[in-house]
Amino acid sequence: MRKVGANPRLLDLHIADLLGIPFAHPTHPDTPLTLRMLLCHTSGLDDSAGYLIPAGTTLPDWLMANRNTLFLPHKPGGYFSYSNLGYILLAAAAEVLDGQPFDQLARRHLLDPLGITGGFNWAGVSAPDWAGRLGTYRRDGAALVAQIDGPAATYPQRPGYRPVQDIGQLSPQGGLRLSLDGALRLALSLARTDPTPLWTPAMGPGDYLDGVFDSYGHGLQIFANPSFYPRPLIGHFANAYGFSGGVWWDAARQTAFCYALNGLPVGDEGDAFRPEELAIFGAVAAQVDSR
Repeated sequence: MRKVGANPRLLDLHIADLLGIPFAHPTHPDTPLTLRMLLCHTSGLDDSAGYLIPAGTTLPDWLMANRNTLFLPHKPGGYFSYSNLGYILLAAAAEVLDGQPFDQLARRHLLDPLGITGGFNWAGVSAPDWAGRLGTYRRDGAALVAQIDGPAATYPQRPGYRPVQDIGQLSPQGGLRLSLDGALRLALSLARTDPTPLWTPAMGPGDYLDGVFDSYGHGLQIFANPSFYPRPLIGHFANAYGFSGGVWWDAARQTAFCYALNGLPVGDEGDAFRPEELAIFGAVAAQVDSR
């Protein structure tokens, strides 16, 4: 089976050149930020200063206005730190390289071939398809409070969308809306991805969050020996707005699986493994091993 990965020559392109702006680390301006660094989270970008672009502000303008607060002190290329902003820049780079909006690229290259009904911030999804979907919630005492995609939410089409300029509207860092069936289809597709790491902890220090992060490939987490599962895994965790989940591929057992937890308590913002997640991984492993 053919493995799908990024063109090695593309990985060394500089995001500043692609976007046409002088965006660089403020104390290491001569070190280019490459697509490779963005894919494996070694660019030095830091989410603590924020990564949500206000409506009406273009990505280039926002980057230049905040360029001195978006980085860790580490030189790009030698330190691992997960960055949501990195995925926003990668989506913008994809728009430059292909010339189409990111939601259309995702649909053409991923969602439609896999038969997934979904979209980034519901872009391209019909109103009937999303009207009955469950939103993300947080538990506040006995109440469940909608965070995003609540019953009154509407996501009109964006006829004036401008590639790169308006990429924040699509939330490429985590805005993919899909069902559990779609998530499982996505997990199955990981069998065709390139499992070669672009970064491993042996290459340098980083913020690995006690095993939540390990090696990284082409935008995917790679675990050679995970503490929470008995075999290697490739996939990605999700954690935001009261939701926690993941899509995973166990190559040794040729098994794909996904999970979704909704309604996490108000104030539960951590990335550490929750008991429920560990129980899910244990149950999946036991089921797979019993076959």
